[in-house]
Amino acid sequence: MSDGSLVKSKFRFCGILVYRQYKIKCPSLNDICSGYTAITNTYQNDSYGPIIIAFKGPTDPDYFYASDFNYTEMVPFIGGGKVNKQFLDAFNNIWINAGMKDDILTLKNKNPFSNFIIVGHSTGGAMASLAAVTIAASRIAYAQVVGLFTFGQPRTGDKDFADTVTSAVRRHVLNLQKISLFDTFQIHILQSAMIFQSFHIALILILKDRAHPYDG
Repeated sequence: MSDGSLVKSKFRFCGILVYRQYKIKCPSLNDICSGYTAITNTYQNDSYGPIIIAFKGPTDPDYFYASDFNYTEMVPFIGGGKVNKQFLDAFNNIWINAGMKDDILTLKNKNPFSNFIIVGHSTGGAMASLAAVTIAASRIAYAQVVGLFTFGQPRTGDKDFADTVTSAVRRHVLNLQKISLFDTFQIHILQSAMIFQSFHIALILILKDRAHPYDG
């Protein structure tokens, strides 16, 4: 999809103007990282609403969650705490190398009063939480205007990082932790938690096993 294409929302009086889509190889996750930036046009006077940043989950969930993952390699992160190096490397790839950061700065300069809504699924949820803290810690936007929503997000960092995320965003983190397709991976995550010293952030909602298989 080209820059500036309009994607009609199912919500009344709500349109989403896609600014750019991103796809880049992420060797640390053995996958293609992808996402998009957009801005909502929600007001009758045509003034812009929140800036949206979205990160997609794994291209092939079955392959990804069956592969080896290093739960223990932690590195310092801006704003506080330590995070999993593989997630951070993937985030930096799409944030810096794919040009997402530059686009966010452009959108913010054009729309200085816009809030941020940052969304991510699965591994994209990990990158979304890293994006939220990065935006707040680097003063691209004040913490009060950054909202974070993640779905099926793996544990991304240690307790200090979890505390940082909780304090860095105004709105709660919606973490749909139990998705049927990912139960095996969640078991691996739980087994490794004592070593990984990783923690969830803010509000966690547990779903019953009624989710449909992820189809991308």
